[in-house]
Amino acid sequence: MEKAMLDLTPPSMENTPPVLAGVEVIQEQQENPGQAVVDPLPHEDFNPPVSSTPERGQRENTSAEKHCKRLQAENHEVRKQNINLKKKLAKMKKEKERATKSETRAKERATLSEKFKPKGGQVLKVVGEELQVSCMRQSGDKNLFMWPQTPDVIFYFRKDIHAAISEPEPATSRFSKLTC
Repeated sequence: MEKAMLDLTPPSMENTPPVLAGVEVIQEQQENPGQAVVDPLPHEDFNPPVSSTPERGQRENTSAEKHCKRLQAENHEVRKQNINLKKKLAKMKKEKERATKSETRAKERATLSEKFKPKGGQVLKVVGEELQVSCMRQSGDKNLFMWPQTPDVIFYFRKDIHAAISEPEPATSRFSKLTC
């Protein structure tokens, strides 16, 4: 049985014979380079497979294609929903941040007002325009005051002293009451 072989080398490589491992080179091919070698015994039972599927544009949509298109549409919708949810989450985070900031500001105002709340105390020394005062600590919002264990001695300017009050009267063993 003789083997048929086609020469598919480009014209620039006509003079170089092909190197084929394990294939017998036909002498006719070497004599006439660039021409196709014809099989002397054509195979009559050779029928190339013909596709029974029409071209994509001509055929009807199969169920698999319909399913694929439906999944693509669903995927697109899910992506849109994901984007919308991310936008809503970002908006909610901003609102929470604003609320937290306003709460923080309110707490700061409250602590500042407590910090600068008028305190009762005893003047220890006068130095020029300043007064050295040993301050009492108030118990909640009630009219009950006590001397702290560690003395709270602060210098005040004369203009920051609102009024002179009488000496506190004892209310309990620990607390004293201020009377005007």
